[in-house]
Amino acid sequence: MGSGMVLVADNDLGVNDLLREVLERQGLRTRAVGDGAAALEVIESEDVSLLVCDLDMPEMSGQELLKRLEGHPRAPAVLVVSGYLDANTEREFGARPGVRGVFRKPFDVFAFAEHAAAVMAGSAEAGGAGASTS
Repeated sequence: MGSGMVLVADNDLGVNDLLREVLERQGLRTRAVGDGAAALEVIESEDVSLLVCDLDMPEMSGQELLKRLEGHPRAPAVLVVSGYLDANTEREFGARPGVRGVFRKPFDVFAFAEHAAAVMAGSAEAGGAGASTS
């Protein structure tokens, strides 16, 4: 997947800071935004290899952002993070093109960061072991 950055899109600033910190400890370049519209702007203008996307955001929800990225020429791999997932929505998002993992808040941030690093290294397949965390 290469040397692009990880873009964290979550309207909770505490979550953004925590995820950026654990991802940077994995040696990954990161940037954070607070909504889907800002995330889309960054994806269209910068080299984003992985999007960490909350579903519940203002301006443009994570669901809307993922719809807009389907078939997009610059669409990055995606890790979905949300506090509002049940087993059905976890399966639904896990089956979407480009989604490499679904994490239900609260989750183990260190396992999350290791999974993100594996995706960035190109070794984590969609729905791979450990991708869905309760």
